[in-house]
Amino acid sequence: SILNILPVTIIEIEDSEEPRLLLRLSLGSQYLLARITRKSTTELGLRVGDNVFAQIKSAALLMATADPA
Repeated sequence: SILNILPVTIIEIEDSEEPRLLLRLSLGSQYLLARITRKSTTELGLRVGDNVFAQIKSAALLMATADPA
C-alpha cells in the first residue's frame, strides 16, 4: 500500500514521443522525478505549476545524489 503522500509542485513536464512522460516535482528544496503515462497526464490535465500530491510506494523508490556543483 502507499503510505507516503507528499504535497509537491510540478516544475517540468519532459515532453517526448514516448508513451510515458517524466515529471520533475518540487518538494521545498528537494526534487522528485515521476514517470507517468501520457494518457494520465492528459486526463488529469496536469500542467507546470500545478500543486499535486505525490504518492510514493517505497518498493518503487530510487535514490540518487545530486552533484552540488
